[in-house]
Amino acid sequence: MPPPPKTVTAAELSKLEQSFAANPTSEAWYPLAEAYLAMGRHMEAMVVCRRGARINANSPKPRLLLAEVYLAQGKEAKAKEEAEAALQMVPNDIAALRLCGQVQMKLGETEEGTAKLLAAARANLTDMQTQAVLAEWGIPLPVPPPMTVQAEPTFSLPPSPSFSSSPPSPANPQVVARSLPSQRPVGAEPSPVSAPMPAPVSSPRATNSMPPTRRPQWVPPEEEEEPKKRGGPNMALWTLVFVLVGVVALVAFYGVGRYQKAKRQEVNNHLRSALEQFKHDNHVAYQRVVDDARKALELDESSVAAHAYLAYAQAIRWGEHAGGDEALREAEKHVAVAKQSSEAVSYTYMAEALLDYYRGKGQQAEAALAGLVQKHENEGKKPAMLLMTLGTLQMGLGDLDAASESLEKAQGFAPDEPRVHAMLARLARQKGNVSEAKRLYELALKYERTHPDSLIGRSWAMLEQADPGLSYIVAAEDLGKLLGGKLGLSTRQEAMSHMLHALLVARISADMPMFKSEFQESLESRTGVGRDKAENARKIATAEDAARIDSQNPELQLVRAQRLAAEGDVDGAIKQMNQAILAQPSLPIHFHIELARLWIRKEAASKEAEEVLRKTQLMAPRNPVIPVLRAQVLLAQRKVDEALSVLQVATASPTTKNPEAKVLLARVFRDHKKDYSKAIALYTEAAFEFGKDKTNVAQAHVELGITHEKAGDLQKSKEVYEQVIRENYSFERAYCLLGDVLEVSTEAQDKERLQKLTASYLSVPAWAQQGECAAKMQKRSAANAANAANAANAVK
Repeated sequence: MPPPPKTVTAAELSKLEQSFAANPTSEAWYPLAEAYLAMGRHMEAMVVCRRGARINANSPKPRLLLAEVYLAQGKEAKAKEEAEAALQMVPNDIAALRLCGQVQMKLGETEEGTAKLLAAARANLTDMQTQAVLAEWGIPLPVPPPMTVQAEPTFSLPPSPSFSSSPPSPANPQVVARSLPSQRPVGAEPSPVSAPMPAPVSSPRATNSMPPTRRPQWVPPEEEEEPKKRGGPNMALWTLVFVLVGVVALVAFYGVGRYQKAKRQEVNNHLRSALEQFKHDNHVAYQRVVDDARKALELDESSVAAHAYLAYAQAIRWGEHAGGDEALREAEKHVAVAKQSSEAVSYTYMAEALLDYYRGKGQQAEAALAGLVQKHENEGKKPAMLLMTLGTLQMGLGDLDAASESLEKAQGFAPDEPRVHAMLARLARQKGNVSEAKRLYELALKYERTHPDSLIGRSWAMLEQADPGLSYIVAAEDLGKLLGGKLGLSTRQEAMSHMLHALLVARISADMPMFKSEFQESLESRTGVGRDKAENARKIATAEDAARIDSQNPELQLVRAQRLAAEGDVDGAIKQMNQAILAQPSLPIHFHIELARLWIRKEAASKEAEEVLRKTQLMAPRNPVIPVLRAQVLLAQRKVDEALSVLQVATASPTTKNPEAKVLLARVFRDHKKDYSKAIALYTEAAFEFGKDKTNVAQAHVELGITHEKAGDLQKSKEVYEQVIRENYSFERAYCLLGDVLEVSTEAQDKERLQKLTASYLSVPAWAQQGECAAKMQKRSAANAANAANAANAVK
């Protein structure tokens, strides 16, 4: 059993976490994982151990600690896998033997477990931990082998020849046998060392009854009888040949065995390296996977895993990184080879599904992969990567609810995979939930600090916010890292980074005048975007020109459309999106949804927006975003009952989360039907479904406060606004709404509360103070100051 865990104070834990965060590649992971394990925080311990295993692929330490984590969770089978993997690295290590044996005993494998525990004990009989485990399972401590003392050889001179009248006693045949070799021919060299021979035993009776022994006669060597020859010289020669052939065969067999073992080990090393690179999920890592898989195939062309890894890496490079036709051909070739084998490797089917999806056969690929996932789940497996790929396909096909289910399962099975978190973030963006997307991209970056797709996605999500504010600076920092030339971006990633930089410049240039002067200066110094419109236009043109290195990527046209819309050119944005869709009709559903959003922004364009949404819903009937947009269009046309019907259908299923639809449905009940109780219930449900998305939770609660206010419950509305401020102190709208309620209140204590609220508003960051709300709160602050001055003068 492991030693009792060392207790860690909160300060010590914080120091360990900071050390690990500052340098995740250092050895700081080990004490942090130990601390988490000691505190019973098994999930965090498991994540940190996995990180340590990636950093120290050839060390048994992370695997042993991870085995202890699994053991503490009661996951003995998982613990056995990790302990045996560590034992393979260090077969004679006491800790590995002890832990592996302990796990096997818990699994009921008593024979194997006992053998390993005894092996650990024999390696060090004084090890207290091993003794404790043996005692726990009632296994006696092995007895140390007795010490053997080798006797020193004795030497004695041979006895003088004597000729007895009686031979040795037949009762002692060993004496006779041992005495025969001493009867050597005369002339032979005497043995320099011989054991003393026992003296012959004679008895008077034997002497009287036996005839006298004759003295042996000397025979000259040339007269000795020649021994009989067996087989002649040929037999001896053949014997020698057979012996030599046997020796050569044994040597060859041993040498070939060692060579085959070394080759298998090298193949496995390349495959492990490839798997490790997949976790990094970047252009350089996928190229390394290709290199490792090719090297493995040079050593063993029948390796199904190597074919599968190579196919998947090349499918990603072709579909996502603009890898070219060579990547496509190699992916197709290795998928075909891997599928000929009876050995099933998930990466084979993931590669095949991605190839079909990117070639426009998304429905076929999704159906095949969904069947395979179901088969794995029925067998009790946890196919995290298959689920992630399935979710990616479902998202592209517009089935966002199914994609959410698949990706959330994958996240549960593989919580440290950055690609899974990034896909969930992309899903949130497509739902229009950009604040949740930002949070999920940050989670991916927690596990892979320079994950290019997450840096790109986070900056894009922040630039899609209605009022980015401080997010402009974070987006600029992300784009600076991407364009700094140190992350090894693919052509597609580099082009997208340039195009997003153009969007950043356009949005800051448009929003700059509405910020306070101090924040304007901060923006200019930290983003490089100033107040000169002409200079900003030049930067935009330069960035978009640089993005032409990947002119075939339709995502660039989507970003350009967003840039045109930010500059007020909605018609130009719609034209850009129509061109992209006409050029590639099989584009993912979110392109059509973005086009509908642009039409909604145009006044008197409801019919066009409704037509786009009608066609889009035919392509993706299960997409939850489309009903919300359709309802917005219907409300703009004053078709309240139709909008109500659409939203009620969208929120009817109790198993489907659609908080955006519930927020809009609540507004219909509040503002059009005056049914405040239904509106309150829907806003409450929506806030709960938004979960960890603080911004949207705050928005839903603010709308809830307004509903209470309209229903005449001012006390409840004040409580809701105050809750929003406590949970999200920079949410400016809550300050203004609470101030309005306190200002009209007749209660004496509310006047004092208004003064405190106005004073606390001054601590809101400068980037959050803007527009009508800021002007109103500043006016109240000035009034408070004037009242305080008047009161002071009155006292004087």
